[in-house]
Amino acid sequence: MASGIALDNNGTVEDYTITIPNGLVTGSYVFKVRDNNNVEYNFTVCVVQAPSIEFDPSKGGCGDQVTLKFYNMADYVGEYVTVWFDFTPASLGDENGDGIDDDLVMLANFTVPSAIFNRTVTVPHSAGGPREVRLGDINGTPLTIEPNGDYINTTFTVTPKVWVDPASFNSDGA
Repeated sequence: MASGIALDNNGTVEDYTITIPNGLVTGSYVFKVRDNNNVEYNFTVCVVQAPSIEFDPSKGGCGDQVTLKFYNMADYVGEYVTVWFDFTPASLGDENGDGIDDDLVMLANFTVPSAIFNRTVTVPHSAGGPREVRLGDINGTPLTIEPNGDYINTTFTVTPKVWVDPASFNSDGA
């Protein structure tokens, strides 16, 4: 409960920030305000936790281990989710009829443990450049944020990676 909030000359609050605690699920909550005369006012506040994901680092080569960070996942705790990686710039569509775009490869699948967590993943074989990564449900259907239906996604940039095996060699000049 907050107290000591300054009122203007009209007895109102012009600007006040409410901090939503981590792990609070999407829903309606009663916000109670008590004035200086001990009169209580109740407001219903709709909280929408918009899930997000990001990589750390945000770029790397095929085979690199990177951290995928998840935020505001309280609505999905205990649910099984999939992480899909767009490995090619081509738009292949669903040519094999399994309901998942053929230019996506599953990067990870797991049960969401908490509202905020991390997973270490390996960058798959992929075309270079920015690649979309999105969350899906158990069947691979993209998870979306309402009311606009936006995907829960991020971008990872695949960088070139070249190596010589064996690490040393001889050349006869030919």
